[in-house]
Amino acid sequence: MERFDRCLTHEFVRVPYVTEDGFHGHDQIFTYATWHAMGLAVLQARQIDAPLRQVAVWDGHDTGGTAGTAADVAFWSELGGRRSP
Repeated sequence: MERFDRCLTHEFVRVPYVTEDGFHGHDQIFTYATWHAMGLAVLQARQIDAPLRQVAVWDGHDTGGTAGTAADVAFWSELGGRRSP
């Protein structure tokens, strides 16, 4: 925690907030945040003309939910994004 807090004090660190609302028991907030992060990654890669890949650490099981790693990997693939093996 101390290292995390120290990292946030550097001026090059920017933490975007997609909402000021709290968690109200709906998975959609996680989906929204993930889509936002993916969109920012795509935009940044385009700006610097860099390749873009998704790196996901998960067990490979789909729980069928609207949020979570399986949903994120599926969404990325639907967009035509590449994943690291």
